Amino acid sequence: MRLDEPHCLQLIHTGAMSPKGGVFMCAITQIGVGSVCSEKILAPFPQNIVRGRDFPFYPDLSPDKKYNEIAIHGGPCHLDETFADLLLKFYGESIFPGISAAKVVRWPGNGTPNGRHAWEWMRRGTLPVGTGGFPPFDEHVIQSPGHCSASLIARALIDNDLDLAEGNFEKEIGGLLQFVLERDHQTGGPETKYDIANGAKVVYTGFGWEEGFRWTQMGLEAFLIQHGGFLAAAVEFKKNPPRIEAVRGHRGKKIKILAVRSDNTEMDKFARSGAGGKADILIQQRSSGNVMISAKRVTLHDVAKMIRLEEQKQNGRIMVYKWSELVGEGTVRGIPEWFYFKPRRLGGEKENNEKLFNGSLTHPDVRPTKIPLERILEIVKIAVSDTFEPARETECRKGICAGRNCPWYDFGLLRCGSIRAAATKPEIPTEISAK
Repeated sequence: MRLDEPHCLQLIHTGAMSPKGGVFMCAITQIGVGSVCSEKILAPFPQNIVRGRDFPFYPDLSPDKKYNEIAIHGGPCHLDETFADLLLKFYGESIFPGISAAKVVRWPGNGTPNGRHAWEWMRRGTLPVGTGGFPPFDEHVIQSPGHCSASLIARALIDNDLDLAEGNFEKEIGGLLQFVLERDHQTGGPETKYDIANGAKVVYTGFGWEEGFRWTQMGLEAFLIQHGGFLAAAVEFKKNPPRIEAVRGHRGKKIKILAVRSDNTEMDKFARSGAGGKADILIQQRSSGNVMISAKRVTLHDVAKMIRLEEQKQNGRIMVYKWSELVGEGTVRGIPEWFYFKPRRLGGEKENNEKLFNGSLTHPDVRPTKIPLERILEIVKIAVSDTFEPARETECRKGICAGRNCPWYDFGLLRCGSIRAAATKPEIPTEISAK
């Protein structure tokens, strides 16, 4: 019985030649065109790494096997094969040795370049993905409506790598894989002109296959890294819980503030999510000492004034006194440590999503703030709350302002300004007191 005979293919595909425990999987070693297919050649798939999945079989996974090529079909770049290649490079080295450095080659049509059977190519170190005319990673012959080449690769990795199976792998790739599947099966709604899948076609048409493949994979990799950072933030939250404070803000609104030390660039998004506590304000200090203060639906107007004033005090010299300058957008002369960002929609309308940067990914050379993290948290709490200086709060709420005699006067808080403006003969100062 020969491997390329229909009867043999059916037996292998159904697993009838090597049943064990209701799961039909086997590793095939040294099979090619003209080889004889026998029970002895087909070994049961190692049961200690079978996860109860239903794949028909896998290529040679022997320890000495090395893969140096990943074969995909010719023609325009397909999102599923591009993503499959990325998954193999990121996660597949322990299962497919050498795959992380394997080059991508294209095969014409859905067969092999020289007519040799796909298993012969696998034996020589080429892994066909989405092509080759034979399982396990060519969805065209698997005929599974719920799979594409990327999902077949993902399932293989989960089945055979216990670390991936028991870790966050499925969560890391789940959303992106679902998008790739929907695009491959055209079930995810109409493709937009700016969709990454359509972008791949545009780049392929304009610049050729290599540029199209590189461009598409770069986009997918960025999404994968971004989501991986989001999940890593969740792990950080559990290992090192952030400092969480809540204050009453304008009109009695509860404002949740999180302070955390982390280098994770996705911490801001995670902190705003349900899993992260739905923070209104995040104060994040990186290992370099640089700090970002990010707010959603809360203005950082008073925070900017107080932080910039405090930075000058830490530096031993106050050069900027006027509140109108202290609250300026961008950087302020004499206080290069802090950049106040107030995004605007098209047309100039303001958005309530403000940030105060002490350096950023695009400006890594900004010197770290000298203000301790605990002091920054204290400043933010004062700035966004509806409270007044504790010793004078009763008078403040009666509309009586102590003016320059109040320790909080120099902060120039908006709520304090409202009290002064409402006084019979209001004193409306324009700068802080020189001390």
